[in-house]
Amino acid sequence: MSTQPKNSKTSQNLTTNLAETTNSEEIDLVEKSLRANGCWETHVNLSECVADKRDWRACQSEVKLLQDCMKKANEKRNLKK
Repeated sequence: MSTQPKNSKTSQNLTTNLAETTNSEEIDLVEKSLRANGCWETHVNLSECVADKRDWRACQSEVKLLQDCMKKANEKRNLKK
């Protein structure tokens, strides 16, 4: 006896919906983290640059700003420990 649903399209939809939910939750965690450490705007600027130029390599100044922001946030968090 097969455990596969008779309608494989339904199975695909369930898998897709689960993946979308997982991705959405992951994005929410990333956004929450970036907002908490003060790097959200820098991340948005990088995302906009990549969307405009369609090549992250053309956005190196934005990449560097985000790296610096994350580094400062990590240092600040480590000092609190």
